[in-house]
Amino acid sequence: MKAYKKKLVKKQSSFHVKRGDNVFILAGKDKGKQGIVRLVDRDVTKAVVDGINIVNGKERLIHISNLKVVTE
Repeated sequence: MKAYKKKLVKKQSSFHVKRGDNVFILAGKDKGKQGIVRLVDRDVTKAVVDGINIVNGKERLIHISNLKVVTE
């Protein structure tokens, strides 16, 4: 078997979305919906949004590039 080197991924220091932000979904099956960010996972650059991306009754992560912060 071939040995693979582990890729080092540089973590982004800050994101445009934070916990508690009201966001608009730009892509995916919930495109066009809005929700509030519950969790931001910096390791995989994804977030959990209330009521969005529900699979088998559980909320799944959505990539932050598919989120846009709504300002009122």
